Amino acid sequence: MSAEASAKWITVRLALDDRPGAKTRRWDVLTKGDEKDVRAGIRLGSIRWWGRWRRYAFFPEAGTLYESTCLRDIAAFLDQVMKARLVEPRKCSGCAGRVKKTMAGKWACPKCEELEFS
Repeated sequence: MSAEASAKWITVRLALDDRPGAKTRRWDVLTKGDEKDVRAGIRLGSIRWWGRWRRYAFFPEAGTLYESTCLRDIAAFLDQVMKARLVEPRKCSGCAGRVKKTMAGKWACPKCEELEFS
């Protein structure tokens, strides 16, 4: 997944993370513009993992509002991130071996027989 994506009115940039050992990435959603525009680079929100939904979600900053083009661009980025996440090989949290999908549709490690939920 790219560290930065750009759309018509917004830029999505990989956040500088200070979370050592984090399993998921975070992105900042910023206003787009040139160097002369004082409104460029304002943080509109962030995209981060939401465990309850088992997917990435957009967390807007308080007092921000969006029109349909911005929302579509954010939704398209979320779809792209989730698609890339599903392609990445999964690792067992116990032995760091590669996990495989079982017949029941869950992820399990064939070495240590642990169920994997990440």
